[in-house]
Amino acid sequence: MVRRSALEYWSKGFALAQLLKRTTDFELAIQVLSTNRFRRALRPSFLPCPQGKRLLVFAPHQDDEIIGAGGVFLRSIQEGKSVQCIYVTDGATGVPGHTIKEAVGLRREEARRVWSALGSPAPIFLDFPCGEIELSEENAGIMAKHIHEYSPDTLFVPFFLEDPNDHRKVNHLLCMASQISVLPAAEVWAYEITTMICPNVAVDITDVMDRKYELMQMWESQNCIFDYAHQSKGMNAAHTLYCKGASGFEKVPLYVELFFVVPLSEYLELLAHYYGAGDLQQIYGQIR
Repeated sequence: MVRRSALEYWSKGFALAQLLKRTTDFELAIQVLSTNRFRRALRPSFLPCPQGKRLLVFAPHQDDEIIGAGGVFLRSIQEGKSVQCIYVTDGATGVPGHTIKEAVGLRREEARRVWSALGSPAPIFLDFPCGEIELSEENAGIMAKHIHEYSPDTLFVPFFLEDPNDHRKVNHLLCMASQISVLPAAEVWAYEITTMICPNVAVDITDVMDRKYELMQMWESQNCIFDYAHQSKGMNAAHTLYCKGASGFEKVPLYVELFFVVPLSEYLELLAHYYGAGDLQQIYGQIR
């Protein structure tokens, strides 16, 4: 597969950027996005993995990052890239037969096991309250501090229109972090967890799908509530729709991960427009 130029796939994110920059009626914007009509016109560029060697990942909850980008992390690590994961919330949601405090401990231990299995450094836990992330200058400063300390080439965050609210608030805090200090230059790979995104980059993860599924099964405290391992594998299979009509494949991929990829500076412009000038009631449903 020929590696596409950055400009080629960045330009494919231009339509969404212009929609959000020029539209002041966000209810209309959401209606346009909810039709998923962009899928018909958008042909993402297929890349093997990010070009950068230092990947920093912000995951709202324990397992989000593997659902959205586990295949890319596996491929990146195979190529000798370093990956550091930061969990934003404490994961304090119910697990049958366990207290909330026990659930937090279980998810922390599962996260350590997953990243140990990946051969990456131990994850960092910010421990913001799950479902109740405070949009404070202090929390934004914590995010900015970690970005400066790691100085990533590539920054992974959930797509900024992702549900639930914790996923969006990670982006909101990133926007606030950029207002506290100038963040180092990087490329953003916004990943998909629960909500269909507007992708301009796709990655064939067929060769690592079995390993990704094994990693997903390690989240026992999550899968006992809902089979996220099955869900993520099905989602990656469904994404092969984007291969339809694509050229350059010796064999059509069986599993694909999708991303919205732009320079951090441009991603921050989108966030500033949406979160900086947006109505919190409209973004989150209720103001917290």
